[in-house]
Amino acid sequence: SALARRPQAAYSAFYGWIGACFFMVMLILFLMRLGFGRPSAVPVILESSSYVEPIPEGASISLFGNFTAHNTKGQDITYLFSPTLRELFLLILFHQYEQGNGISSTALQEALWSDKSEASARNNRGVNIKKLRDVLSDLGSCNVVFENGCWQLELDPSVSCDYCFVKGVLKQFRQGGASEAEDLKRLLFCLRKGPLVGDQTGDWLDAYKERFTGDVVDFLEYQLRVEHDN
Repeated sequence: SALARRPQAAYSAFYGWIGACFFMVMLILFLMRLGFGRPSAVPVILESSSYVEPIPEGASISLFGNFTAHNTKGQDITYLFSPTLRELFLLILFHQYEQGNGISSTALQEALWSDKSEASARNNRGVNIKKLRDVLSDLGSCNVVFENGCWQLELDPSVSCDYCFVKGVLKQFRQGGASEAEDLKRLLFCLRKGPLVGDQTGDWLDAYKERFTGDVVDFLEYQLRVEHDN
């Protein structure tokens, strides 16, 4: 994997750890404020401790804490995602949710196989895309497609993904929409599991985590203001 080859990996891991600690401090302060700020009337809409995550009936992918994946039968298939496949999956997924159109072949090769020749990089890309498609087939009707010059993921709507859920809530927040009570409870439950892919690090990934953490902090600060005003 390209992550292990980068000379700045140690520094990236350090700053990624700092960002994760800051994120968790913000979350703890937020939860403490909700739990103890108004002991006589803590709003039900923001009580995350009472939320019980339903057991997924089918396939699932969890990105908070450690990366885990379960197939349609509920069996753990995390081991099928090699370090390269895991990074490939995250690259496509995160670019897709951040930019809306996936990731180009050039950007993919620069992130994963920058030390390879053009021909070798293309070959590695083709081989690993096929492997990723094979693994994703265990999750149901999931695939990797190339559309409009970018690689994109097609995830079966039945696949439970905590990251996809949280990004949906944050998108609604940016668009000025109000969050439902159960959505807020579930979001806080997801965040309390740990930082985004806490077992993964790397230059591009740490940069993405920093942006993601900023979005979450903005959301939490807004919810604190709402709680204070009420």
